[in-house]
Amino acid sequence: MKTIACLIFAIPSLLFGQASPVKDYPMRNIPKDDPRFQSVLQSLNSQRNHGNKEVITIIQHSSGSDYLARIGESPSIVLLKNVEGKWADNDQFQGTASPTGDLYEYSNVLGAKRTVRVFTMLREITPDELILRLKNGETFSINKGMTNVPCTTCEGRKTATINGKKTYCRTCSGQGVATVPQRVNVLWGVAVPIEPRP
Repeated sequence: MKTIACLIFAIPSLLFGQASPVKDYPMRNIPKDDPRFQSVLQSLNSQRNHGNKEVITIIQHSSGSDYLARIGESPSIVLLKNVEGKWADNDQFQGTASPTGDLYEYSNVLGAKRTVRVFTMLREITPDELILRLKNGETFSINKGMTNVPCTTCEGRKTATINGKKTYCRTCSGQGVATVPQRVNVLWGVAVPIEPRP
């Protein structure tokens, strides 16, 4: 049996060593104006906006919304794409950037060729962009609500053995479970099995 599957990139969400089971959340049949769609979009944008913001220092304008820049304390110069606003050399701002995996080549003031990594600014995703990216097979991992999972230290027994002595589990406070964020993979549809033709 062949299967057409959506790519799923699970980003582990760990809290005190406990991992929640990942659930798929297909968006194919949820319209943009539905509160469930808005909730997913809000969660996704909230996670993106609260990423590890760093000081970005502009080195020089490249073209359009692209700038040569330094991110955080790194001495490396990168090409930063999708920068909002107009910036002058040595201007600084707070932001979150993600590597694209691409490389960019340019000539420095002495005419020497330099190759740098390409990063893109993370910004809020619009409803139409989310739908398009999901249809193209992208999957987003978000936290949606909370769930109880068995404690990985005591394996749900509520007690643990420390230095040969049985005591209540300190990880879960003797409850046997831990409450952790529910990880959800937001995708367009679900994997559909295809029966082979006779």
